[in-house]
Amino acid sequence: MDFGLTKEQEMVRKMVREFAETELRPIAAEIDKTCEYPAETVKKMGKLGLMGMTVPKEYGGGGLDSVSNAIGVEEISRVCASHGVIMAVNNSLACYPIDKFGTEEQKKEFLVPIASGEKLGAFGLTEPAAGTAAASSPSPRNSSMAASGPSLSPRYGALAAPSRRAKRASGMREARSLAMSTAG
Repeated sequence: MDFGLTKEQEMVRKMVREFAETELRPIAAEIDKTCEYPAETVKKMGKLGLMGMTVPKEYGGGGLDSVSNAIGVEEISRVCASHGVIMAVNNSLACYPIDKFGTEEQKKEFLVPIASGEKLGAFGLTEPAAGTAAASSPSPRNSSMAASGPSLSPRYGALAAPSRRAKRASGMREARSLAMSTAG
């Protein structure tokens, strides 16, 4: 069994590494220092297809495989962790659930602008005890416990423009999503 990268995956690595070195390295330290949202470079990442790497091309994505996505996140993160996290969250926590579970209407309305980089997908945990187990967080919908106590504000909440409530197909429980304009 060959565990080497395909030609396409090597091309992805080269392209993303080149972008990270030329566009991100010169600004990475300043972004870390100022904690400013890097709207301009995130928009460039969207134009390169990095914000929806595994999303089918018909929905504004790159139509690539999961290994290419991992390579892309690795190359971006190698130079700038901030951009790496933005890219990883957009691809996995925003694009993936809409692509896999969304209706055709939801894909057109939400996935196309998020995968193309026109908008930035977001996932916000607002309960301090939620940790990484968002699905098991206490709420009236998934347990007999109601969430109570302080809520946390998402980091880039001032940039966010709440989208319409998105419902998952087949009457599954509702999911709320945020989409942020990357226009800056």
